[in-house]
Amino acid sequence: MKHSISVLVMIIIVVLIVAAAVAVVGFIQTPRQARETTEIVVELAPTSSGESPEPQPATEAPAVVTTEPTATPTQEPTATPTLEPTPTEVAVADYCVDCHTDKEQLIATAKEEKPAESESKGVG
Repeated sequence: MKHSISVLVMIIIVVLIVAAAVAVVGFIQTPRQARETTEIVVELAPTSSGESPEPQPATEAPAVVTTEPTATPTQEPTATPTLEPTPTEVAVADYCVDCHTDKEQLIATAKEEKPAESESKGVG
């Protein structure tokens, strides 16, 4: 019984959240909708008695100003003659192979060998 009540409460909460989201989205207007929306102006006519005034339609409609976006003339791109680059021979060099096959450079950059003490010799 408690489980079904908690499920019912969760469903009600979800429905309320969805309803609130729909209400918020309904109040949001895009700029186009805002331009297309017309407002109705209502004037309240004064009454001589103590009653609340009744709404009366306005005698003049409010002026709605719409602005049309001005189009700027675009220039057609003109084709400019371009010269195609002439292919040149590029010397392909593999520096790794050059370095590892140069005997003089190998000797010059070699690390000094440290004599390792043999495990079979020595104090023990």
